Amino acid sequence: MRIFYRPGFIIVSILILLLIVVLIIFMEIVILRKNNQIDELLKLKNMLNEEIENRKEAEKNSMESEKKLSQSYQELSAVYEQLAAAEQELKQQIAELKNHEEALKISEERYKLAVEGANDAIFEWDFRKDSLFISDKWESISESENNKVDGIRDFLRSTVYHKDLPKVKEDLRSHMKGKTDYFQSEFRIFTKSGIYKWLRARGKVLRDDNEEILKMAGSVTDITENKVIQNKINYIAYYDTLTTLPNRARFLEQLDNAIAENVVKNHKGAVIFLDVDNFKKINDVLGHDYGDEFLKKIAQILKNFIRPTDILARSGGDEFIILIPKMEDINEILDLSENIINYFKNPFIINSNTIYSSISMGVSIFPEDGINSKDILRNADTAMYEAKYNGRNQYRFFNKTMSENILRKDIIERGLREALEKNELMLYYQPQLDIKNNRISGFEALIRWKSKELGWVSPTEFIAIAEETDLIIPLGNWIIKEACKQIKVWKDKGYVYDSMAINISPLQIQQEDFIKDLTSILQETGIRSENVEIEITENVLMNLYDDNIEFLKRLKDKGFKIALDDFGTGYSSLSYLRLLPINKLKIDKSFIDFLESNEADRDITAGIIELSHKMGLEVIVEGVETQQQLNILKAMDCDSIQGYYFSRPLPTEEVEEFLDNVQFTMHNAQCTMHNLQ
Repeated sequence: MRIFYRPGFIIVSILILLLIVVLIIFMEIVILRKNNQIDELLKLKNMLNEEIENRKEAEKNSMESEKKLSQSYQELSAVYEQLAAAEQELKQQIAELKNHEEALKISEERYKLAVEGANDAIFEWDFRKDSLFISDKWESISESENNKVDGIRDFLRSTVYHKDLPKVKEDLRSHMKGKTDYFQSEFRIFTKSGIYKWLRARGKVLRDDNEEILKMAGSVTDITENKVIQNKINYIAYYDTLTTLPNRARFLEQLDNAIAENVVKNHKGAVIFLDVDNFKKINDVLGHDYGDEFLKKIAQILKNFIRPTDILARSGGDEFIILIPKMEDINEILDLSENIINYFKNPFIINSNTIYSSISMGVSIFPEDGINSKDILRNADTAMYEAKYNGRNQYRFFNKTMSENILRKDIIERGLREALEKNELMLYYQPQLDIKNNRISGFEALIRWKSKELGWVSPTEFIAIAEETDLIIPLGNWIIKEACKQIKVWKDKGYVYDSMAINISPLQIQQEDFIKDLTSILQETGIRSENVEIEITENVLMNLYDDNIEFLKRLKDKGFKIALDDFGTGYSSLSYLRLLPINKLKIDKSFIDFLESNEADRDITAGIIELSHKMGLEVIVEGVETQQQLNILKAMDCDSIQGYYFSRPLPTEEVEEFLDNVQFTMHNAQCTMHNLQ
């Protein structure tokens, strides 16, 4: 078979063949590359194996390093945490420093403002350089032109008042030696304006580790105004503003000093206690302005009698005290006391008014009469009251008998309080006789007390003590109530008389509720006001005259009878007697004692009776003891009498017996009495 090849077929075949060849070549190349890669891979494998071996060896060798690294890491972590904490703390400190810096800045600004605006001058003294800095405020305080000074010594010498300089230096040394925590001293400076200023310097030293002084810083304050106020306060505290004399407190300080000095030096001294007699009369009659002027006059007079070393003080009211710190002889005190007594015999002219007065004095010698100011002053006071008790216008030296009197007063006061509480007091009643109609017109209620410790105590004694204390008020109220009860009892029994006289103390009248309480007692006991006669003394009138006159008017308007007791013993004036709202005048016993023999007493008594009758007042005379006195009084047209001639004061049961048995004998115009004893 014949085969025919076409040209196109041949070309395709050649192309396929070429393609196969190329493919074979490519495959060989690929295979070659693969072989190369395999070789490389084998090499790489070997290298890897070696590397693995090396790494295994390295890993084996690095195990310890890894452990160390881990430990180091932990240590680094801890350090890191510490650093972080330190960083945080540092940040806080930085923040705090910033705050402190800001606060310091504010503080400096405030300090600057404070220094500039304060009244104090600030100073700093450099000890090593002996230089002194003082702020600008010093110029205005000291009125100096500049505040530059060379050193502390020159500054003190040129600035501080010379009398104050030693004290300032002493205060400074005390602080520098560590005796005081701060340096503080007050001193004066003399300014250009011609006045003294008081300054207070205060400071504190700064020391190094060796306790050596480096510097002192402090301030200087102008205390002039404070000193003025302090001096005024001290003056008020220690001086009497009316007389400018030292007061009692200042006197006691000076007396304490004198006592202490006399104990050391074995010297004697004296205290004289002076009281102006009847000063209340001057005050109440002429007025307090005259009284004050009189006290100032007395202070000036007493100053002229004492030595420069003696001390005169006003104790209070009308009382003065003289301290004789040292005396050589008792005659010094006698002469001084006599001179003062004699001077007061002269009248005083106060604002064109003539005043007569006297003075009572008590003397206490120390250390004989006491070794402390309290005892010495009390003893002088006691002696003064002894002088008053014995008639005034005299002096008395303290003695132990006076101390016994003080003790007795204390016993009486305590006993009287107990007697009031236990109702141990009693009333006696002295009849009053109407000598015109020969009848009993009334009674006077009189307090009596028999002490368990002292026996019978005189009313004059214990009433005076009651008035010195607060006992007179309850005692007076008890008397009023008991007397009113007795009035009711006797009225109910049919005894006929006008009224019961009850003595009233000036202190009772000063009680706001006196009239109210009196009215309540009347209602409680069931008696009428006209059955009660209120008996007052002239002392009531001399104190608070206008107020007491109004008080008496109110009593009289309520129906009470008012009698003025002890007329003639005090300072009653007939010129103002007509102004008093009284019903009865009671002439004192002192006018009756010498009625028979003393013509002057008879004339005075007759004149008082006549004038009183013209003024519409009834007159009763107390202390009548003889028939002759009675006859004279009847001839003078006296209304009533009271006294031992007719009857002594009687206890309740004897009064009733007296009333049942008394008879009047009209034939001889005298009253006879039975069963008096």
